[in-house]
Amino acid sequence: MTTTQSSLKLNDLPESARLWVFSSRDPLDDEACRKVNEGLSKFIATWKAHGSAVSGAFEIRERKFILVAADIEVVQVSGCSIDSLFRSVKEIIDALELALSDVANVFYRADNTVIELTRPGFKSSFLKGEISEDTLVYDPSIQTVGDLKRGKFELPVSESWHAQLLPGQSAR
Repeated sequence: MTTTQSSLKLNDLPESARLWVFSSRDPLDDEACRKVNEGLSKFIATWKAHGSAVSGAFEIRERKFILVAADIEVVQVSGCSIDSLFRSVKEIIDALELALSDVANVFYRADNTVIELTRPGFKSSFLKGEISEDTLVYDPSIQTVGDLKRGKFELPVSESWHAQLLPGQSAR
């Protein structure tokens, strides 16, 4: 499920737009999605960097990932403006009594559900045959809207850096 409420959509932003991916430890229900949309819409409408309005957008994907982007061709975001984004997302998630996932965890798709594991848990699941090189994984470390548009957010393990977590595999 993709839910977007900002006036701009991620696809409206140029490929160079800076992207941040936050993941909720638990899936967002309808009410949580509504509140995240509400909170981020307010934040995006007032987001500033160096005194100038940031042209930004956000999406919720898979009821798990909150993607926020800023058009860095319009105004460069750094320091305080990035801190304000992280603070806003954390405040929204905290108000919902949820938590953000550990950034070192691995996310993959199984039966139309996003599963979150520690890296050792991911390796163990591979060894048990629960995960294969064809399993779709999510890469929350992507940094641009261009990466998102080119399908680098969700791809098979074999085409991702995640392959290096598996026994006998090398870094991609």
